[in-house]
Amino acid sequence: MRELGQAQKEKFLEAQLGQVREVLVEGPAETEGWLQGLSGHYLRVTFPGPPGLHNRLVKVRLLARQGEVLVGEAVEEP
Repeated sequence: MRELGQAQKEKFLEAQLGQVREVLVEGPAETEGWLQGLSGHYLRVTFPGPPGLHNRLVKVRLLARQGEVLVGEAVEEP
């Protein structure tokens, strides 16, 4: 059952790639100049950005997966 659950989670994470999601920025990530936060589905997301975005919702395009963390880029709003 655990293997099936992990496989389903990985499939869901992969399906998120290319999507734009709102991320609540919690603060800086371990990498300098990067932020981390949670998407509406409680997925951990990291992306480059300024520290002034703390506690704000930011639209992020999800580009890659590093384990159970999604990596993205902030999307400019028109």
